Amino acid sequence: MQNTTSQTRHPLAPLLWLLAAVCLGQALRVYDGTRPDPVALRWLAASMALAGLGTWTKLSVRWPQLPQWTAVLAVALVVGQLAQWLTLPLGKHWLHPREHLGTLHVLVLVAVASLAATLGQRRRRGLPAALFMGAMLLIGLWFLHWDGRPEIDVFEFQQQGCAALGAGQNPYAMTFANIYPDNTPFYAPGLVVGGRLQFGYIYPPLLLGLECPVGLATGDVRFAHWLALLAAAMLTWQAARNHRSLLAIAVLLTTPRALFLVEQAWTEPFVILGLAAVLWAALRKPAWLPWIFGAFLGTKQYLVLVAPLGLLLVDRTQWKPRLLLAFFGRAAVVLAVLHVPALAENPQAFWRSVVTLQMLQPFRPDSLSWLAAWSTDGKPPVGVWIAFILALLAVVLNLWRAPRTPAGFAAAVATVMLAFLALNKQAFWNYYHFPLAALAFAAAVAPEPEEAV
Repeated sequence: MQNTTSQTRHPLAPLLWLLAAVCLGQALRVYDGTRPDPVALRWLAASMALAGLGTWTKLSVRWPQLPQWTAVLAVALVVGQLAQWLTLPLGKHWLHPREHLGTLHVLVLVAVASLAATLGQRRRRGLPAALFMGAMLLIGLWFLHWDGRPEIDVFEFQQQGCAALGAGQNPYAMTFANIYPDNTPFYAPGLVVGGRLQFGYIYPPLLLGLECPVGLATGDVRFAHWLALLAAAMLTWQAARNHRSLLAIAVLLTTPRALFLVEQAWTEPFVILGLAAVLWAALRKPAWLPWIFGAFLGTKQYLVLVAPLGLLLVDRTQWKPRLLLAFFGRAAVVLAVLHVPALAENPQAFWRSVVTLQMLQPFRPDSLSWLAAWSTDGKPPVGVWIAFILALLAVVLNLWRAPRTPAGFAAAVATVMLAFLALNKQAFWNYYHFPLAALAFAAAVAPEPEEAV
């Protein structure tokens, strides 16, 4: 009797997405925030190529051992990333971390051992996942306990915004002291007057609800960021139906700049949590999907770019005007519920802080993008319109070629965001963590060959 296992074709997409996530993590490791480093751009190009191959092609191999070797490779990649944690700066302030370094070594060993225990397993195991997530939780809490206060404006925006909300004030109608020199290139002309920034809390209202309870309780919103990242990992693990999910999630949590992302109080962990919730709903609670999709779109302004990709979450047989209107209509209701109260209280302040400010942001030659690299030799910067054109083309290509599955949706989101950032006027560490997470989640929730339809 012929061995059917040997005849099964194993898709390469999960492996390609995993490698794309790792390459993107290495680009962020090399990038130092002061210039578009050529080596970092090569890592970025490799990530984009691998992501595109995995999303827009149907490459597969007839090799029964592919899942096992992919798992071994994933563990090796995570070990390599954790080794970089022990040899490179964990954050901006910690060039050579010294305090209680033995604690970090023990927790890293627990994380590696828990992942190694999954090798050879064809089913998900709860204990290794619990040990790994517990180790990562303690690493983040340990790091934030010893880390200093970051000297970055977004941290002040969130700290003071939560304090204002706790005091019953409107965070969007407040202003902030400028913590940078008066001639800073970080803000457009006219946004700094008398040493104060002429805008309030710059993020959508949902983020206030996600970060302020923990921020007010602990005095540091960054604890909410780390918890959001871990919650996203757990949701994705719960949503996945394969044994590789924990390893793919580990690639995200151990990426070289994971702790730096949280240290600097960048808000991408909440966007990543929103994406994880969408994948969980798509796989476990389809009736909740339109509502959670709307909440996901409400976590960051740039997500308007990926809104059309919601079509990938709707079965092609359901692509009828009435059904699509119901799906996107429910998402729009959630967006309205999240935004209308803050908009109604002070329309001018809300619009200036959340929308107008994003349009006024200046060109940053220190971005990790080819647009910034083009301008390094004194060439005039190309208009930001090119980033929107590339993102639109990526959306169209994904709607044509991407798998109509939750994994395909996550990968499509990653490719659109990479296209948008690669030639953008502002593209820093935090922005790239979102497509990195999307690629890792795509690998995590991709079905096994016997589950594919």
